[in-house]
Amino acid sequence: MADKDVEPWQRLMRSRAVPSKEYGFSFVTKEMEARVSDRLLEKFQETYQKRLVRRLNIEYIKLTSGDVYSPTELNIRKIGDMEGYFQDERAYRMLDPNAMMYKYAPCEFDTLSYVVTELLPGNVGDEYFMTKGHFHATIERPGIYTTFTGFGVLILQHKDEKVPVMFSPMERGTLCYIPPHTCHRVVNIGSEKIIYTGTTTTDAGWSYGHIKEKGFKYLIVKRNGKAEIIPNPKWES
Repeated sequence: MADKDVEPWQRLMRSRAVPSKEYGFSFVTKEMEARVSDRLLEKFQETYQKRLVRRLNIEYIKLTSGDVYSPTELNIRKIGDMEGYFQDERAYRMLDPNAMMYKYAPCEFDTLSYVVTELLPGNVGDEYFMTKGHFHATIERPGIYTTFTGFGVLILQHKDEKVPVMFSPMERGTLCYIPPHTCHRVVNIGSEKIIYTGTTTTDAGWSYGHIKEKGFKYLIVKRNGKAEIIPNPKWES
C-alpha cells in the first residue's frame, strides 16, 4: 500500500512505533523502546505473540487527562502502605510514608466492573514505583487493562510457577489481557504518572495475601538509564 493511500493516523503511528522484525507489527512506540532494555523489549514481543497485548489507534481521539477527581469511592495507597514490597529497605525508610504512590477509583455494573488507576512516577532504590499486585479472588476471572497516558510494564505471573512470567508494555493506546489464574502488577517506568483502566467481572475481586508473602519472581529495576528485568532475590518457589 502506497503511503498516499494510508490514513493520517496510520502514518503517524508508523512514525512513532517500533516495528517487530519477527511479527511485522508496530507494537511499541519509539518512546517506549528508549525506556527499556533489549531483553525487556524481547519479552514484549513474546507477550504480543501470545496475543496478550494489542494497540488502539487513539492518536486522533481527544482524551481527557485521566486524572481522578472526586469519585464516589477512592482508594489511596501511600508509601507507608507498601512496606515489605521493595528490596531496598533503607531507601524505602527514607521516603515520606504519608506520600501517595497510587490511587484507584472502582465502579461496578451488574456483571462488569472497572477501576481507574493513577500510579505516580518514582523510585525506591533502583526499583520503580509499582502497585502491590494481586490475583483475582475468583481466580478464574480474566481482565483487561487499557492505558491512557504514561509508560509502564504489566507483570503477569501464573499460579502454576512452571508457566513463564510474561511482561506487557503499557503506554497510550495499549490493551493488555490478563489471563485467568494470573497475578498481575503494574510498574511505572516513566517520568510521568501512568493512568489506566482495569475491566473485569464484578465477582473477580482482589487477593493480595500470596503476593505479600512471596512477591513476584522477577523485578523491574533501572539499569543504565533503562528498565531491566532481574530475578527477585527474595522469591522462593
